[in-house]
Amino acid sequence: MNSTYLAIVLWVGSLIAQFIAYMFLAARQRGREDEKLEEIARQSEAISKLKEDAIEHRLMTENIATYLEAKNGIQFRRY
Repeated sequence: MNSTYLAIVLWVGSLIAQFIAYMFLAARQRGREDEKLEEIARQSEAISKLKEDAIEHRLMTENIATYLEAKNGIQFRRY
């Protein structure tokens, strides 16, 4: 009889321990995923800024080329 109670207590205890371990590991994984998503968001913002800068520089170069063509008759190849 005592061994039956001991077996039940150990079985319930192991279920509780598994649940706690699962919750702990799930929380750690969720934290890692949140960090990765934050890093992706930061990199996405940086990429957007770089794209805007590239467009701005391309327009600036185009304006300079147009000015030089109009003023001095210099011809530039367009890409």
